[in-house]
Amino acid sequence: MRRIVFLIGMIFAVSPSLSQNLYRIDGESLELYVETSGPLILLWNSFEGDFRYFMEYEGAITELKNTRENRQYNREYIQTLKPFAREISYDLEKLRFTVADLKKFFNAYNKEKNPKSQPAALLSNPDLRAGVFGGITNSPFRSKNLDNQRGRIQAAAGFELELTDLRKLRRHAMSLQFKHSFKSKNELPYTASQISLNYRFKFIKTPKLDLYINVKFAALTFFEHSYYSESAIYSESGSVFNAPLIAGFGADYKIGNGYLIAGYHDLLGLNIKNSGDFPVDLFLGYKFIL
Repeated sequence: MRRIVFLIGMIFAVSPSLSQNLYRIDGESLELYVETSGPLILLWNSFEGDFRYFMEYEGAITELKNTRENRQYNREYIQTLKPFAREISYDLEKLRFTVADLKKFFNAYNKEKNPKSQPAALLSNPDLRAGVFGGITNSPFRSKNLDNQRGRIQAAAGFELELTDLRKLRRHAMSLQFKHSFKSKNELPYTASQISLNYRFKFIKTPKLDLYINVKFAALTFFEHSYYSESAIYSESGSVFNAPLIAGFGADYKIGNGYLIAGYHDLLGLNIKNSGDFPVDLFLGYKFIL
């Protein structure tokens, strides 16, 4: 119980307050301010001195543009907003490309429409990532507490899918992971394949780097091992499903169209006993943005 309280306390201690939301738009990860609320949402921020504005409507996000050509501004944002302006008979002729003017129009539209409350979508800006990884493990929470496997280090590899919401739940993620530990090269081999569900809290979240706490809360493990019995060697295989609550740490570092990933996941068992070894569960890999 103390371990659980400690873990929860650590999560809230390192969680900073949020002032912006992270969005994924046309392959870009952007920190944007939410300026208005209602059916028409104004998003904006300044990037290296350049202001960028976005319109969110019915879950779709469109950038409002005002490109310059031959010293003249093209005012593309006027064409983007015209269908909405017609609905409320709003004159866009003098609408400037500023936060104040755009906010005034967005608020006018939202006030005029005043739609009935609709249930919010579960994920407003979903982000799905797929990764592959490899590393070493000693299966510290293996399904069978085998004395003959003490101190054995095995190669391991696997893949995972991670889902988060970059707007509403940007610091939280769910991961479906498959990991296979290869047969140990000794007289009494052991191997296992595991499918697990994991919750991740990203206590550091930036466009370049994520650091997170990983909690494995459900696992289905298929195992195969050999053991001595009355001077003979026997083999056994089987499967086990449990809710282990195993905590660890991980990191994602943005490189190209994905992330370099590193982790130490099977570190601390909150309601499952360690098999007796000091936990070793280290991996490196790469995660792609889908």
